[in-house]
Amino acid sequence: MKRTDVSQPKKDEPAGKSIGKIPIGTRPKRRPGFLGRENLMDYEEKRVYVAPKTSVLPPWLLPMLAFAAFAALIFWILPNQLSDPPEPTVEPGAAIAETEENIVVVQVLAADIFDSPFMRGKRLTQALYNEALTIRSTTSPNHLGVELADGTRGYVLRSDVSADTSSIIAAPNRLKVIVRDSVKSVMSAASSGTQVAEIPMGSVLYSDYSSDQVMRLILPTGDYGWITKDGVFVMESDDDLPLPDNFTQSFCSSAMAFLNARWMPAGQTLTGVSPEGIARIAGLLNGVQLPYTMEKMADAGHEVTLPVNSESGEYDLRYLRAGDLVFFHVPDDPDKIASLSICMPERQWLGTTASRASIQLTSIADDRELASRIYRVVRLTDD
Repeated sequence: MKRTDVSQPKKDEPAGKSIGKIPIGTRPKRRPGFLGRENLMDYEEKRVYVAPKTSVLPPWLLPMLAFAAFAALIFWILPNQLSDPPEPTVEPGAAIAETEENIVVVQVLAADIFDSPFMRGKRLTQALYNEALTIRSTTSPNHLGVELADGTRGYVLRSDVSADTSSIIAAPNRLKVIVRDSVKSVMSAASSGTQVAEIPMGSVLYSDYSSDQVMRLILPTGDYGWITKDGVFVMESDDDLPLPDNFTQSFCSSAMAFLNARWMPAGQTLTGVSPEGIARIAGLLNGVQLPYTMEKMADAGHEVTLPVNSESGEYDLRYLRAGDLVFFHVPDDPDKIASLSICMPERQWLGTTASRASIQLTSIADDRELASRIYRVVRLTDD
């Protein structure tokens, strides 16, 4: 390709002026003031500075107020919230009369009954699922003062009970159901469904429908639930369980269902049980109504006087019979009941061990220290 010399004029350009070559190493010089650094500040935004407003408060005041608030929270507000409030007083005659409107029903597996409506209240006993409680006091914001069937009074959490009493009405068209399994699952439907409740041994409920295999229960929550017919006693709504032909054998068999169960003071279920709880539930399943507490239970039934061995000066334990309730006193206080055990066949008794971790069988003959603290022996029947 022929190279054109840029120094030669084109045909349509006038002759007489030539365009010279520009050397590669030569470049136009910057004109002063054309976007130079010396004039760049003229195009930048001018910043305006305002002197800060002087505070009228001293700088140490806010930290001191924060410290004072923190100290008040730690040393005054929190202790008052955690400490027991003053016990509410009920004027004589302010007790609530026993009417249907003043009955509540336990809606949990077992509701603790405390001796006071405070955090550190002592558990007196437990009320089982669907058990009716009579309201005696409403002065506590979180508890109700209640009375149990045997006259025991205490406090129950409001959240553990329901005001719906339809589940305890023994109507003629209903059947009474007593749970004899350790725990019974209640389902939302007859053939399939989800578990809506658990019912412990000894609970009493009512059914308005029964087939060959299932029953529909009225629950204290106002709902219905379904159970299978195994593991329950079923009878007319106004009937009670009769005494079995061999009460002693049946009573001991019911009590043995709690063997190895976790020990819990005043407990009434397999999730945590006490010897007096075992005796009460075993008695209920065999037609005997026993009180809730050891002190009242010691006055039930027939007292048995054990003869004293003339040689050893100790009680002659050969006169104990299966099914007897043996109460023991505190080591240094012979007038105060500490615990009880249930006599079982083969000269054993069912109760708590020294560690009090669970319910165990121990040999009567091998526990001489416990035998030396016998307070009273109660026999439930004459058979």
